[in-house]
Amino acid sequence: MRQTRWLYILIGLAALLAVAGTGLATFYTNILWFQEVGYLSVFMKILSARATVGLLGGLFFFLVTYVNLRIVLWNRTQLTLVGGLVMPVPLSVTRRVGTFMLLASAVVGVLGGLAAYTQWHVILAFFYQTPFGIADPLFGKDAGFYIFSLPFIRLVQQHLWVALVAASVVSAAAYFLFGDLRFAPRRVILDRRARTHLSVLAASLFALKAWGYQISIWDLMYSPRGAAFGPSYTDVHAQAPAYKILMVVAALGAILSLMGIAIRSFKWVGYSAAALVVLGLLAGYAYPSFMQQFTVSPNELAYEIPFIEHNIRFTRSAFGLDKIESVSFPAAEDLTIADIQATPDIVRNFRMWDYRVMKDTYTQLQEIRMYYKFNDVDIDRYRVGGQYRQVLLSARELDIGSLPQDARTWINLHLKYTHGYGIVMSPISEMAGSGRPSFYFSDIPPVSATGLQILRPELYFGEMANHYIIV
Repeated sequence: MRQTRWLYILIGLAALLAVAGTGLATFYTNILWFQEVGYLSVFMKILSARATVGLLGGLFFFLVTYVNLRIVLWNRTQLTLVGGLVMPVPLSVTRRVGTFMLLASAVVGVLGGLAAYTQWHVILAFFYQTPFGIADPLFGKDAGFYIFSLPFIRLVQQHLWVALVAASVVSAAAYFLFGDLRFAPRRVILDRRARTHLSVLAASLFALKAWGYQISIWDLMYSPRGAAFGPSYTDVHAQAPAYKILMVVAALGAILSLMGIAIRSFKWVGYSAAALVVLGLLAGYAYPSFMQQFTVSPNELAYEIPFIEHNIRFTRSAFGLDKIESVSFPAAEDLTIADIQATPDIVRNFRMWDYRVMKDTYTQLQEIRMYYKFNDVDIDRYRVGGQYRQVLLSARELDIGSLPQDARTWINLHLKYTHGYGIVMSPISEMAGSGRPSFYFSDIPPVSATGLQILRPELYFGEMANHYIIV
């Protein structure tokens, strides 16, 4: 019997290692890679951030759920179950119910921790943020707020919302099982304990919803609705006011939910939720859509000009284009032979070859092997023989798609045909005999017609490489 048990244990461990093998291999490979490039500390920072965020998020979800379930069970001397059975609460039953609540809270905590685990970068960006020094024209907030702070604020609001919704659901289910929440024709009957507890949770959810509408107002800076990316006329004059109205209604819903405790009625929670849904459809969706369709779209340019100007101004600033200085360059129309002789570098680099046509020429003359290919032709500049020359050049890359089908074996694809080889380079304004381009670099192995050299012609990375190789 003992040998059989150890056999089952070994089989279980082997199955666990088989399942976790890929993840462990990937993890160890990442460690080696980051260590090789000198950024192992960055990888460890990511790991510690993920672990910390996941643990704190899971603990938060666990505590919110467990505390609310303990409130459901607090100070009970008897249970009125769904079937109407009334029974005292002996210690054994209390322990079993407590264990069940602990397990339910742990499940919610694990799910919440996994959700928070993926958001580590949002939290790190918030705590290590740097101001941009540029304020937006609508709300006056630094641009860094929308990059670093707003995603974090949105994350906190969403996690609080999900945690309290989960707590409300499990608490309501527990009150139903314990008989504090009952359904009658056309109404819901709540005992005082359940009504007070659920009213507080409802008020918290309404308050979070009001906060969410404020976040939605800030999110309008990312609105794609108008002619240009960012807040549009409709967003500023319809969507933002609608969110403010909904924010007030949500705040009133929170107040009415708390008032329901005093007047011993839970129906105001339902009324407030229904009013929020109806106003959300009318003010939050229908009214902005109506304004966009029938007011802005027929004369869009007139309404959107200020917002397009904001978009252009901030785009120019982001790319540093606002620092460009315009200088007049009058063209001389009386060019003489003396001017040409005085500027040999310019004349020598007049482009004669078309890079689009040159790709076909390179393909015919210099691919040499069927598995090599020139993806495109680029223009660059080098010093050749002490002179600054403009050149056309292209890398001779490996194209495994050109191999015959019967040659595409694993050994050929991953061990043998592993890299391209060398480049082709030609001056942009010279030709050889028969109308062919004059080459600075050509052939395999690379032959140089100048003092330039290629020390390592192997091309393992390029514009066409898309499969793994072993070298």
